[in-house]
Amino acid sequence: MTATAPRPARLVPVARLSDAGLPPVDPSIPPWPGERVRLGGLDLFVRRTPGPPGGGEPALYVHGLGGASTNWTDYAALLATRLDGEALDLPGFGESGPAPVHGGYGLAAQARTLLASLATPPRKDSDFAPDQDPGRTQRPSP
Repeated sequence: MTATAPRPARLVPVARLSDAGLPPVDPSIPPWPGERVRLGGLDLFVRRTPGPPGGGEPALYVHGLGGASTNWTDYAALLATRLDGEALDLPGFGESGPAPVHGGYGLAAQARTLLASLATPPRKDSDFAPDQDPGRTQRPSP
């Protein structure tokens, strides 16, 4: 048996965060209102955070496994000055119905639901903010 040589250290660039100030978080804000929507045979719950007067750029907030759309209440409020947000409860989480028997609750099944949601208007051109890294917002690849 041979010993494995240690890997050389790699320099990782440090991301520079924005210097823009955000308004303070208001702990009295309740979760945003929402509605049940039907998507590909699934009953999903979507909370809507209205953006600035005249509308903002669309954004879709998605919780991690074990989370819910309410994970985004404070963050969506902070971004409402710029974005029209929607926070989706994935199947089996929050206020959404259960996942189909054949689909399950795994990452692949949840990813299929998310892709189907992103393909429907008005979310087609939304920025996507995954809860695993809530400080990072990305636009999905076409």
